[in-house]
Amino acid sequence: MLEEEDKTDNERKIVFLGDAGVGKTSLISRFVNDSFPNAKPTIGAKPFSRSLQLNQSNKNIQLQIWDVTGQDKFRSLTNMYYRDADGAVLVFDVTRRETFESLKDFWIKELLDKGPENIQIAIIGNKCDITEKEVVTMKETQDFALHNKATYKFVSAKKNLNINDIFQKLG
Repeated sequence: MLEEEDKTDNERKIVFLGDAGVGKTSLISRFVNDSFPNAKPTIGAKPFSRSLQLNQSNKNIQLQIWDVTGQDKFRSLTNMYYRDADGAVLVFDVTRRETFESLKDFWIKELLDKGPENIQIAIIGNKCDITEKEVVTMKETQDFALHNKATYKFVSAKKNLNINDIFQKLG
């Protein structure tokens, strides 16, 4: 694991958190490999890496991206992955309200309690391409994000919608 003292000014550690099945692995695979995998549940955490040129400064940074399991049985271990993170992407499935409620009831509290004080947070609603099954609104997401001083976005890993925006905001 990349430790805080080993990071340079051009490196950022980003963790993806949220319940199992919300599409964390698919979002990361879309960004890193431009692919949409038939992903199996992540056990523990899986690291990814990619360089990114920031739009606002033309600065190149190296992203260390951690895909952290969302399975309940591993929740007590997840904090070791975001202790030294620069950014956290909290992902929910816009077609499953319980995944949004879980962000509010567990993930944000856990991150704010055990994560770094100055961590940047993005609230991401995945699967926005399935509009006919959407049960969490953009307004609810916006209110939750503003309350927690986070950015927010609705995205689709499958259709490759707004994926790069997540990383630009956290870089």
